[in-house]
Amino acid sequence: MNSKENTHSILVIEDDADHLELIREQLGSRVRTIGARDGLDGYHLACSERPSAVVLDVSMPIVDGWTVLRKLRSNPITSTVPIILVTGLEPKAIAHEAERLGVRFLLQKPYDVEDLHKAIDSALSLPDKQRQ
Repeated sequence: MNSKENTHSILVIEDDADHLELIREQLGSRVRTIGARDGLDGYHLACSERPSAVVLDVSMPIVDGWTVLRKLRSNPITSTVPIILVTGLEPKAIAHEAERLGVRFLLQKPYDVEDLHKAIDSALSLPDKQRQ
């Protein structure tokens, strides 16, 4: 990646501290990483930080990923931010709902780090009008 691309920020909303840290390590210095350990904090950070993309865990206590995703999509500030949905569930079981909510990138845990990089690179290369 060139230095211009390093200006991108990725918000990672993940309740598992170890997995959050792993994603930060996997992304390294490619992008600025912002972390949130619950959906509510993640939503507020998305609104205030306006990240280039969001890596969002589906299964979280208190406020789950689906609720966060719906809130992100209904807010004009965050409605077009690309979402990379990460789940331990079978992707086929959630693909329809994810597609309905404009998710283009779905990763099943455990995923290959290259798949995460590809999803982020694809999300960051979307034209603004196609960011969903």
